[in-house]
Amino acid sequence: MKTRYIKLLQYINEQHTWVSSNQLAAQFALSKRTIKSYVADIQLLAPQIVVSSNKGYRVNSNKLAAFLDNTEVNVPETRAERISYLLLKLISIEQPISIYELTEELFISESTLLNDIKLLKKKCSSHSLEIKYTKNTLQLLGTEKAKRQLIHTTLLAELDNNFGDITKLQESFSDFDLDYIKEIVAEIFSNDAFFTNDYALTNIVIHLAIAIDRMKNNFQFPKSEMISSQSIPISILEIAEKIAENVSLHYDIYFSKEEIRDLSLLIAANGTNINFTQISIEELKRIIDERCLNLVEKILTKVRELYFIDNTEPEFYIRFALHMKNLLYRLNNDYTIRNPMTETLKKECPLIYDCAVQVSHMIQEELAYTINEDEIAYIAFHLGYALEVQKQRTTKIKCVVLVPLYYNMNIQVLEKLQKNFADDLDIQNILTNEKELQFIDTELIISAVKLKQVVTIPYVIINPFFTLENRQQITEKIFDIKQQKRKDIFSKNFLSIASKEHFLYTTENLAFDELLQQLCKKMEADGMVDESFFSQVMAREQLSSTAYGAVAIPHSLTMNAKQTCISIVANPNGIQWHDNRVTLIFLISINYLNRHVFREIFDNLAMICSEENNIQKLSQITSFDSFTKELIECCTSN
Repeated sequence: MKTRYIKLLQYINEQHTWVSSNQLAAQFALSKRTIKSYVADIQLLAPQIVVSSNKGYRVNSNKLAAFLDNTEVNVPETRAERISYLLLKLISIEQPISIYELTEELFISESTLLNDIKLLKKKCSSHSLEIKYTKNTLQLLGTEKAKRQLIHTTLLAELDNNFGDITKLQESFSDFDLDYIKEIVAEIFSNDAFFTNDYALTNIVIHLAIAIDRMKNNFQFPKSEMISSQSIPISILEIAEKIAENVSLHYDIYFSKEEIRDLSLLIAANGTNINFTQISIEELKRIIDERCLNLVEKILTKVRELYFIDNTEPEFYIRFALHMKNLLYRLNNDYTIRNPMTETLKKECPLIYDCAVQVSHMIQEELAYTINEDEIAYIAFHLGYALEVQKQRTTKIKCVVLVPLYYNMNIQVLEKLQKNFADDLDIQNILTNEKELQFIDTELIISAVKLKQVVTIPYVIINPFFTLENRQQITEKIFDIKQQKRKDIFSKNFLSIASKEHFLYTTENLAFDELLQQLCKKMEADGMVDESFFSQVMAREQLSSTAYGAVAIPHSLTMNAKQTCISIVANPNGIQWHDNRVTLIFLISINYLNRHVFREIFDNLAMICSEENNIQKLSQITSFDSFTKELIECCTSN
């Protein structure tokens, strides 16, 4: 059982009377909701120990004593749990820790611990921290800022995709209430007209929780680690001071000037005092400096050119420009924010993520800043919004409606269709005579009367009163038409660039860069690319891995190949690709004139390979013809 649960049980038991949730909340500095959540967990783990009524809670002392005699405090079991435990322990103690003490605490062998330390070193080095291993002791060396950032990353990893729900993090901070901190921040933001989002708000709450915990344990920011406050707007400093004052009073701690500056920097990097829903593009130009706006224009022009993403909608432009303003602020102040959705975005939306990598490359070229994967994922959020809006406009199915001219029946049917299928159907004509169909170019016929002639175009016969069954029939037909269109386009594009000569089935365990070099040389020998292609592909890999789960889709950042081509590798044993084990590889070269093909091919490959069954089937296929046939079939079965 977790330590905090045992402390709660012992406290209730010591009172020898009913204890209210209010009393418990005050005693443990938690919210009533958190207390109730703890009690619910305890009752699941140990039924009948806690008795609850409208008077509060009591503990059955005899049952508690028997339970505690047979209970151990939870010990990390998996490697990931041990790594998190070791990190937090090393961060909390400045002195070296004995290896032998750690093995006893974790109930593991010394060899297991040493293997964990290897991974620990890698994780720490990515945060500019060093694990010092000497004379059978471990010690974490680095700045206070770097240590806090590592704690932040470790805690975010525990949230998985539930980033807005901080309940899961409460167990890491048993001495204070995260809900209370969140309420303080949200209220001050609201009062001061400061706008942010749920991701940013959670980041700020976690930052404050870590800061409080560190300060309570006498770990403060030294002045040497802090940036000048001149780069922080006065209004943001005032917000940070208000938050610090409220938290200080509640938890009896002192926020130094350095702590307030760090909080100010985080707030400035995670929001704006500009309400994007009430601002025009002209007003935006008076708020954001010319350098930033010029960069935004260059980025959006490049995205339209290479990925055919329409980003001219004013709402998108304003949101993206404000995001870039904050991003440049973070880069100028060497500040990073974490994104718990990074891996999910890479795996589930690889085209959008790839587009965001292209944006990060432009920023690097223009400003000499390197963008990390978390920041790339935030850029992907915005680009994904633009793409979804565009898809709603461009993927509509051309449709005609055939309905008798009887009173206003045609108007009623049209209104119901538009209400239910406005995002899917482009109703181009309303006909009253079946003979008119022969003169119409359409993809779907919706008719309120039975058709007398044989038609090759997909159709649905509906009741003039448009029933629920009719709505389901149309929904299914729309899905079928879209799937077939997607399959036809993908089949045409894929078969036009794939060939037997560039298909390889292997079980050999090659290094991924060696394999890429081999594939690039073959493409160069066949006149598809020039000698710089391999270095361009590796440059893209350095920005962010092109492995998405068990599939890699490597390519260059520039679409300047001599010919558009795809090189395919199937390896059921897998190839180590950075942190992933990859069984399918699609190396793509794109000629500028065929750049529209890249988006279609990339998007469909990613969608097909998002299903593990598809990957497993395809990676086992040894011939090109069988592979392409199965791949195209997967396009509609996905």
